Amino acid sequence: MKILRILTIIAIVAVLSVFAGGYLYYASLREAAYKKIERMNYSYALATKNHIDSFLTRNLEAVRAMASSEEFIAALKNPGETSVEYVNTVLDNFREAFGVSVCYLMDAKGTTIASSNRDTSSSFVGKN
Repeated sequence: MKILRILTIIAIVAVLSVFAGGYLYYASLREAAYKKIERMNYSYALATKNHIDSFLTRNLEAVRAMASSEEFIAALKNPGETSVEYVNTVLDNFREAFGVSVCYLMDAKGTTIASSNRDTSSSFVGKN
């Protein structure tokens, strides 16, 4: 009778040990998976940040180059027909050089006075 009781206790302890070991194993695997996902997300966020920084830096250089252009300054001061046509040609050159879909010139009120997409149905010219 004592042996049966001892074997029962040993069996119960063995089953409890298996369950405890399984839970600890599962918890450690789950924690490792979370850490791996966290590292992957951090790496992805860092790559995305670098991509956005590069994109903004490249476009900031284009904007600075355009802002210092005498043709644009003259067109903003005197938006006559001849100056706007010349600016449209310069905008076409900037669009091709920087590989963007459209370049445009806005006045201080936000109205587009010249654009490289002036000949399309989605033209920005005259729109705020």
